[in-house]
Order: sequence, then C-alpha cells, then structure tokens
Amino acid sequence: MEQKAVIDLRGQACPMNFVRIKLALEKIQRGHILLALVDPEPVSADVERSLAAQGYSVHSRHETPDHAIIAVSRP
Repeated sequence: MEQKAVIDLRGQACPMNFVRIKLALEKIQRGHILLALVDPEPVSADVERSLAAQGYSVHSRHETPDHAIIAVSRP
C-alpha cells in the first residue's frame, strides 16, 4: 500500500511553493505519494509543469474553486 504525505502551500508564491514541494519529496521514501495543496490555475499548472520538467512523477492534479491538489512522487 502506498503511503501519502500532505503539504499545504496555499497562498505561497512561486517559485517557493515548487521549492518546498521538492524539499518535502526528499523527505519521503521513493514510491510514496506527496499531496501538495497549492493555489488553483494558473499556479497549479505552473507547479505541475515545473515538477514534470525536473523529472518528478506527477500522478494527478485535481482543481477545486479555491485550491488544487497535485499528487507527485520521486522518480
């Protein structure tokens, strides 16, 4: 069963939200999922693109009116 961790970065400006996600990913085991709560579009799309460009595995992005949840793991 995969383990999940959560980090709430709503209200955090770019690129600090991306940096904090990377730091959080380094603290969890490979294969575990980090659920990152960030501001909705366009911030969530920018964070997702940046994570994918850095080689992280983005599993999903779910948008709500007030935030987005990005599920990501280490390569």
